[in-house]
Amino acid sequence: MERPRTEEPPTAAACDLELVIPAYNEEQRLGPTVLALAAHLRGKPLTASLRVVDNGSSDRTAECVDRLAASGIPISVTGCSRRGKGAAVSRGMVTTRARWVGFCDADLATPATAIDDAVELLRD
Repeated sequence: MERPRTEEPPTAAACDLELVIPAYNEEQRLGPTVLALAAHLRGKPLTASLRVVDNGSSDRTAECVDRLAASGIPISVTGCSRRGKGAAVSRGMVTTRARWVGFCDADLATPATAIDDAVELLRD
């Protein structure tokens, strides 16, 4: 006799906000971006983490994450074998356990302060 299937209970969110940073050969730009995001997020009344999605880089993008681990915000790296920014963003979005998730580019074209408005809208 086959047992009835039971659904697993939903897992709790790992943090309030996770920012996905798609990266392809971003060794040079990643450090300043992560440090700026971490500095901004450390002062916020929420738990946050950063996830770099390495999209097949041939430089030391993934190794940069290890050096940035002391930024005060949890940071991880996830690989993505499918090419393209969209694939990298998608990989980060579907693998997060955070309550809220967003993404920003490795060049930080949008300032870290934009997070504040987004979080405020999400809270409302």
